[in-house]
Amino acid sequence: MVYNKYIGIIGGTGTIGSIIVKYLLQLQTHFHVLIGGRRSIKEISMSTFYNSERLKYNQMNYNNDVELDNFCSQCLLVINAVGPSFKIGIVI
Repeated sequence: MVYNKYIGIIGGTGTIGSIIVKYLLQLQTHFHVLIGGRRSIKEISMSTFYNSERLKYNQMNYNNDVELDNFCSQCLLVINAVGPSFKIGIVI
């Protein structure tokens, strides 16, 4: 079975988002992961997320309706990991 849609992580370069991305990449699955974030790809060390062919980065701002629609249209599932993790009490 071939899927052309991603599992999207909005805020995937943040504290919680990067944990989710790493977890998804460790699963033995055929799904690819699309990270959405505000920073340019030049500002991000993708080695943080392993060197995976299943990973793609899309610079976007979730407050921009067009960019958000474009991101979500590529995804089968979208996980929202945007926001400061200290507000939900996560300590890593």
